Amino acid sequence: MKKWILLFGISVLVVVFFVIVLVLIGASVWAGVAVLLGLLFGWGLWSWIRGRTRWAPWLTLVSGAAISAILVWGSFARYGLLVKVPQPAPVRPHTLAQPIAFYVANITIEDPSAGTGRVEHLGYTSPEGQGTARVLGTETFQARARGWWVREVVLSTPSLPTGCVPGRVTVQGLPRGAFWAALGAEDIQRQPYLEEEVVTWRIACAQAGITFAYLRPPWHHFRAVLAPFISFAAFRERLLTFLAWLISAVLAPVLAEMLQAWLKARLEPTLAAVSHE
Repeated sequence: MKKWILLFGISVLVVVFFVIVLVLIGASVWAGVAVLLGLLFGWGLWSWIRGRTRWAPWLTLVSGAAISAILVWGSFARYGLLVKVPQPAPVRPHTLAQPIAFYVANITIEDPSAGTGRVEHLGYTSPEGQGTARVLGTETFQARARGWWVREVVLSTPSLPTGCVPGRVTVQGLPRGAFWAALGAEDIQRQPYLEEEVVTWRIACAQAGITFAYLRPPWHHFRAVLAPFISFAAFRERLLTFLAWLISAVLAPVLAEMLQAWLKARLEPTLAAVSHE
């Protein structure tokens, strides 16, 4: 009876652990890598202390150096201490010479999973966005992946007059509940219809560009579960990486001992039967 309880407990613990690992990888790839490095570090350190294997010191040092490099590199990149290769300037759509007082972007997500879509840039001479719209250009775009769950769309706006031109952004084609957040957005409104929704928001300065994120299908169905991980990873990715490494390093010896006990309980009867033969 005790063996079955031990087997059930280990199975539940392993399943929960791997589910957490998958969620962490989805929110932050570095956090997922940190879990693996934490397991190696904890297992190596535990074996080193107990003097079990000769390779334990090397495993501990290599995994420790790897997580240190990840954390240091992330800090340097965050604060601009690393030299970054300049990216080519985006190709701006064709613009008209007439003065523009209000800007509108009509964005259509054609394939939410792949992150492809198109945007139509419109300009109005009226500050309220009334009257006849002038087409400033159209272009296609490709959203970039932010982990497994999130897609981020970053768009540049056409050349506009100096200062800040107010505007409005409309996004259609997203599954209902998939929209996550928009940078610099004001007065966000959602209009659901069947399985999709249209999201509209206002921007105070169109010259700053358009940036928004959404949950990639089918993960938008698990929004309530993934939301804490995505929010924490977005603002504290390095802290999440460190915590993932630390917790997995602490759990590594426990998992190793439990797995060893389970294997011993499973294999001892078989080995005993073979020896008696």
